[in-house]
Amino acid sequence: MNLLVGVTLLAALCAVVAQNANPEVIIVGAGWAGMSAAHVLAEHNVSFIVLEAHNYTGGRTHSIQFGAPSVGVHAMEIGSGWLESSGVGTGEGPEKGPPPLVTIAEKMTPPLKWSFIPGSSQNHSNYKKVYTADGKDGDADGKIRNAANAAYDCIGKEAVKKHTADTTVRKALTACGWNPKTPVELAVDWALTVDDPGMLPEDQSLKNTLPDEVYEWWGPDDHFIIDQRPRGYAGVLDEMVKDTVPPGDARVKFNMMVSNVAYDTKGVTVTTTGGETFKAPIAITTFPLGVLNRKHRELFTPNVHKSLAKILDSGDFVMSNLTRVYIQFPSVFWDNSLDIFLAADADGHPGEFPEFQNLNHADRVPGSNTLLMFLGNPESVKYENMADADVSAVVVKKLQQIYPDKTVPAPSAFHITRWGLDPLAFGCYSSLNPGFDDSSYKDITKPLKDANKATRVYLGGEAMCDDLSGSTYGAHQSGRQIAQDYLYATKRIKKKPLDICWY
Repeated sequence: MNLLVGVTLLAALCAVVAQNANPEVIIVGAGWAGMSAAHVLAEHNVSFIVLEAHNYTGGRTHSIQFGAPSVGVHAMEIGSGWLESSGVGTGEGPEKGPPPLVTIAEKMTPPLKWSFIPGSSQNHSNYKKVYTADGKDGDADGKIRNAANAAYDCIGKEAVKKHTADTTVRKALTACGWNPKTPVELAVDWALTVDDPGMLPEDQSLKNTLPDEVYEWWGPDDHFIIDQRPRGYAGVLDEMVKDTVPPGDARVKFNMMVSNVAYDTKGVTVTTTGGETFKAPIAITTFPLGVLNRKHRELFTPNVHKSLAKILDSGDFVMSNLTRVYIQFPSVFWDNSLDIFLAADADGHPGEFPEFQNLNHADRVPGSNTLLMFLGNPESVKYENMADADVSAVVVKKLQQIYPDKTVPAPSAFHITRWGLDPLAFGCYSSLNPGFDDSSYKDITKPLKDANKATRVYLGGEAMCDDLSGSTYGAHQSGRQIAQDYLYATKRIKKKPLDICWY
């Protein structure tokens, strides 16, 4: 080996060892928020380590290899599944630019693969058919779906008025003339209200739900991720950090479940469930909101400030859930020309498997022989607590009702997500109930300070990004925001950063 090259490599190795031993910043969590923060810090040569409980980066952006080998094994997303917005034009929002994740995804080689959803998943014309409980076409002329679109536009206009009185999504829809009664109308109502938020419209705050700034800033469309590389959607994160925190980087430590973040005038001490301790002057934590709701008192020493503790305990700032159910069959018996369809429930329970994404469709993952269904609460709680075989049996029964003239074969493979039971998440993404005060974000995002009023812990994650909470964009922007704020506070950058989570 050339002597100069050897000396250079040794110096680099020593630098990595030094960072691991005495980092300036400890980042808790290697999801979008944590890795976005790490990416920005790395660009400015700030030493850090990332502690991640899983053995992979991406957090709730994660794919699995799904399917029976006899039929076909494919990459399926079990968390983040959409790349919102069209990416057309310069965009609105504080940065006046195109959607950042779309920009990164398009840099991949080849670019991330997706299926285009015009007008977003809230455009009910995307549901190509609504089956009755006995398999007939329940909305052949599309009047019910068109009425749902009109109702959604109506409540969106109401929300833009920024009512001071907090009303629910259900009350707003009723005021807009949407009063579903028949099983078919109730199936469409589920898609209108529960699909995406993951909770009943009676529990959704209108003024904190609409307008959705993701679409307001970057366009009205969605992209449904169907990329078949093993990392799937998380490949976008890999693309972001490929030159700053690449795979195998020693600064990212896996299987490190953090049990406590203690801070005082000397700095921060982070302890894991395995008994390891790490010290640094500053920490950035990205605990999901569901974890904070349940465990903030044991996670932080001293605990978070009283104003934040009150919000976390209020029941107004919580995690919702949207359970994914994948089922694969040895052959396709459904109408393969339909990419998305709805189905009414015979017993008056519209949340019992109302939506079907046909992943075998030519524009999705042809050859997968797979259907994807979504459940929101309260059905998420019900089915996540059931055994796979029992849930699978319910799905097969529902499909037999939709296709009474077909024989529904035994499934080849089955998977149900259980984010609501996952101790590292306790849900899919943050949600705001009626009663939540949007001005609370000044307390939610306020860093934790020591007795001398010096900042010690920054709180990040999708829930901490005001206008973009509940989305992958929110997590990405939150991590970037915190890192930029820290760089400004330590005089590494001169210009005060934009608030990229609020506009």
